[in-house]
Amino acid sequence: MTRKLLSILVFLTIALSFTGYGCNGRQVPGPWIPPPQQGNGPFVTYFWCTAVKDAYVSSSLPYNLGGLSWDNVGSGDPNGMQRTYVQFYMPLLPATAQVTEAYINMYENSRQYPGMVSIDVALANDTWDPATISWIDQPNPPGPLAAGPTIGPYTDIPRWRGTSDISGYGQAHLDNPAGNFGFVLVVNSQQSIVRSFASLDHATRTAADMGQAPRLMLRVETDAPLTQANIIPGGLPLDNELGGRFNGPFTVSEQRFGLSAWPSEWDLAIN
Repeated sequence: MTRKLLSILVFLTIALSFTGYGCNGRQVPGPWIPPPQQGNGPFVTYFWCTAVKDAYVSSSLPYNLGGLSWDNVGSGDPNGMQRTYVQFYMPLLPATAQVTEAYINMYENSRQYPGMVSIDVALANDTWDPATISWIDQPNPPGPLAAGPTIGPYTDIPRWRGTSDISGYGQAHLDNPAGNFGFVLVVNSQQSIVRSFASLDHATRTAADMGQAPRLMLRVETDAPLTQANIIPGGLPLDNELGGRFNGPFTVSEQRFGLSAWPSEWDLAIN
């Protein structure tokens, strides 16, 4: 084999090894193949799952507020008690998949009053419709939530704010999709407080970009590598708030395969 022919073959090998990948890891035109995961497992996949609906209820306005009609969801009400309900998309994964870390992230985006306490997070007890939910008609009865995960106190804005680890809740929703009614957020310790977070209605949320919409972050371990082929799209609730906004396909999750840590560009927030 001549030296010139060998040089050509080496060049072609290098060129082909980069075909099909964007510099940020997102899919580019043409078939996309996740980088292979080496070893005997467990294999790790990171998920960013968007909110599919959110709404708030207030004891000072006990009847239906028409769902969420602006860009913010909050927690607290100077004139009473307020709660935020939010539900997230969940993929369907192999039965052996284990959620080893999970965090709700909310983008805190406006002034607080006074906002120096944590927000308690619990599971929603039943189905709820963002167009009809009210203080009188909500899945979780009024009153303090049981002790559980929290979103930490306000420090500065704007920034992502995260819960403590809720991997148990994430696993429950993964194992039983029919029982995924989402979460409820409330300030237990005082009523005269307002903290404001970007909603899925926020202008940064587009059909292709999940933006500052509330998100559920999952670290999942599996016995065999996950690929696009064995991540089955999960169903959306009929009362989701995405279908009415976008005329066509819309992004509900992103995945990263074969990484040893959370993607830095995701700007993960942990309480």
